[in-house]
Amino acid sequence: MPGAAAAEGMLFPALFYLYFNWSDPTAIRGWAIPTATDIAFALGVLFVFGRRVPASLKIFLAALAINDDLGAVVVIALFSTAELNLLALAGAASSLEI
Repeated sequence: MPGAAAAEGMLFPALFYLYFNWSDPTAIRGWAIPTATDIAFALGVLFVFGRRVPASLKIFLAALAINDDLGAVVVIALFSTAELNLLALAGAASSLEI
């Protein structure tokens, strides 16, 4: 569920950006930037309310923030770089514990 919410949270800001910048060829290249919405701020606000907010909501929002940030990094890396260093990516992937 957090993954699907993060995907939609990345898609709609990008589409919104494209809608308003469609006529500017320079600005349209920045479509990936709005995908990195900062949901971690909302998580901080929830922690201010302490025990009045259910722990399950905090956990869901933390998972959503992680998925959103990872997705935004992948989108920006894939669409905003001139070339990818596949050796470095393979090295990073090999260090993950799955």
